[in-house]
Amino acid sequence: MEFVMEKLAIMKQQETTHYRASNYLSQNAANATVNDRRALCIWGFDIMRICRIDRSIAVIGISFFDRFLSHYESRVVQCCLHRRREFQLAFISCLMISIKARDGKAVKLQFINEYLCKGMYHLHEITQMEIEILRTLSWRLNGPTAIDFIQCFMELLPSTIEPAVAMSLTEISKANAENAMLNYMSVLQAPSIIALASIASSLELLSLPLSYLVDIRSWMMQCTTSVTTEDWPNHHNDIFDWRRSGLINRHICTLTNYFRTKSVNCELICSGHEEASDFGDECGSFKWATSSLRKNLLDGESCEVFSPAA
Repeated sequence: MEFVMEKLAIMKQQETTHYRASNYLSQNAANATVNDRRALCIWGFDIMRICRIDRSIAVIGISFFDRFLSHYESRVVQCCLHRRREFQLAFISCLMISIKARDGKAVKLQFINEYLCKGMYHLHEITQMEIEILRTLSWRLNGPTAIDFIQCFMELLPSTIEPAVAMSLTEISKANAENAMLNYMSVLQAPSIIALASIASSLELLSLPLSYLVDIRSWMMQCTTSVTTEDWPNHHNDIFDWRRSGLINRHICTLTNYFRTKSVNCELICSGHEEASDFGDECGSFKWATSSLRKNLLDGESCEVFSPAA
């Protein structure tokens, strides 16, 4: 447990320093919109599912994307915010960096260009954008995501909780955190807060028996105090009464209310391509790329695309 608490302290320090994102879409030069970002996030999750890559890699890629665009003093970033073609290029580059850096797979440029982007970019454009992103992020690629915080919090779960319940709680919480990435609100929140809200919403959905109440409340207090100095609401009957506590729990309350309106079914999170229509004509290329990629993977034509990185 001591190791987990030390790990959480380091992760908390990371998320408040070099791994923060800002409200980049509020910049005057930004033509990209919240709907544009959402369309690409849905597409990114779909690509991960089709290629049988863990969805947490897409979460990492999205975090790279948000952090990169937060450096709006960069001329390249300004161009990405102003032009949708570059906005899309930055997203796919961040997605590929996350696959290489965190999933340990090499990705062929030809695959990116032909299958994912339908020939919209030259190979050197993709390579140059990846280099620019790495430089802008100062090669800091190991920051914590909400998924990482959820995994650490689950390691603190009391042994009195049955394994099946713990597994359900973990999976639903992760799905909530992934769903949160579709909402631009997640850019403005620390990953630890998203993780706590994801778990809180999952607890409401699971309707755990009263016998778990004391242990769960104690566990949530431990999770909260590990990433903030504020106290968890001190009420014995309702562990979800966020509104009576401090600022951090108001953030949790806002996110939890958001989760109540969304499905936690992982398949539904990335199945709605119709929602991507707000992205304009260019999004059609990515919708085509997704269906084309699915067909070729099923036909066995793209099995050599991903290989272990050297």
